[in-house]
Amino acid sequence: NRNPMETNLTPSLSWLAPLFSAVVSVLFFALLGHGLRKVRGTNAVSAISWWAAASVAGGSGLWAAQFMALGGLGLPWDMHYSPAALGIAWGAAIVGVGAVLGTARLPGRGSVRMGLQALLLAGLWLGLFVLARHSLGVQPLGDALASLWTPGSLIVMASVLGLGLVCAARALSLGRFSSRQWLAAGMFGLVAGMAQDLALSGRKAGVDRAVRGAARVGTP
Repeated sequence: NRNPMETNLTPSLSWLAPLFSAVVSVLFFALLGHGLRKVRGTNAVSAISWWAAASVAGGSGLWAAQFMALGGLGLPWDMHYSPAALGIAWGAAIVGVGAVLGTARLPGRGSVRMGLQALLLAGLWLGLFVLARHSLGVQPLGDALASLWTPGSLIVMASVLGLGLVCAARALSLGRFSSRQWLAAGMFGLVAGMAQDLALSGRKAGVDRAVRGAARVGTP
């Protein structure tokens, strides 16, 4: 029989929230790929319009995907929603996506530019990942930083491969831009959802172990 304390404080995990986060991530990456193409391949006025619109829409989507995933984790304490923290994260997401899109106008070799874009995208995703968990009380800052290895490696891989499919000259032989765009977006969304699910499962297991240990200590 389980200790009542252990039963009442056991965390729960739902797969629906990471799934919704993955769907939003697909739409985000599709918009990002299209935005990169428009910012680089159009005149200055159109490029600025696309840059501004895609920055706001893409940043909002990436922000929503990060915070939406946390809805699948039920913890034995209240999650604190700070309007200031949510606003800062939203603003950072918009600025970060704007920085990624802005690199499309940089001169130089396409492979170097694509590598910079992948690095910025992965760094932005991981920064929001940590900020979301810490700001909502899901995970202390140190623990959130320590848990970056698995989701970080997955997101770096997805960013490089996804942007390679969308932007690399060698990928032109794989088909039309729209086909490559949605293939890359689907892969990025799948990997992002997997990374969120793995991180939530790890956090649930850690909390569950802590609850079991506290319950055993408190058992007469």
